[in-house]
Amino acid sequence: MLNDDFKACSKVVILASVSKSLINFRGHLIRAMVANGHEIVCVAPDENATGHLKDLGAQLLTVPLARSGLNPLNDFLYLAGLVRIMRYISPDVVLAYTIKPVIYGSLAARISRVPRFFSMITGLGYAFVNETSKQRCAGLIAKSLYRAALKNNRKVFFQNPDDLNEFVDYKIVEPNKTVLINGSGVSLEDYTQTPLSNAPKFLLIARLLKDKGIY
Repeated sequence: MLNDDFKACSKVVILASVSKSLINFRGHLIRAMVANGHEIVCVAPDENATGHLKDLGAQLLTVPLARSGLNPLNDFLYLAGLVRIMRYISPDVVLAYTIKPVIYGSLAARISRVPRFFSMITGLGYAFVNETSKQRCAGLIAKSLYRAALKNNRKVFFQNPDDLNEFVDYKIVEPNKTVLINGSGVSLEDYTQTPLSNAPKFLLIARLLKDKGIY
């Protein structure tokens, strides 16, 4: 994120779909923000990382979220919960990642008049796989929601150029709002390099899903 988007001490809200991802993938970012004097409030649907986040100097609030599915009532309740939290906290900056926090967080920030909203697209996911009629329908809905939500984003971060190009090609986001980063990375302090004897040969490191090309 850009330095001039932060005050000397900003209130920053980070939206996630699973609390443990805040530790595994955003822990170093949170620690750095706290060290720079920012007040960090994380929002997730569960409390599993409360203690770890407290150790980093951050607070965790919960809002129920149905991570999968297209039930409009569940999604509306999630949106309403985010609006309630943003109006209560009045953050200066909000960062969201994964599809529903990005979409509904962006909309909640617009409703709550949050001045600076940033999104991170960590992958395209199920909604961008066009093999079945259900997936195509989900894709049309997701693209429309993304398009409406990302209009008020200051910047949208992508972790690979293919996702970035797809969002631009579908006119979901304006090219001048996109930023390409090198992914979440792996902390060599937490995961040290270990010598291997008779090193195995990896063909694929991913979840065993058809979408990943496992066949």
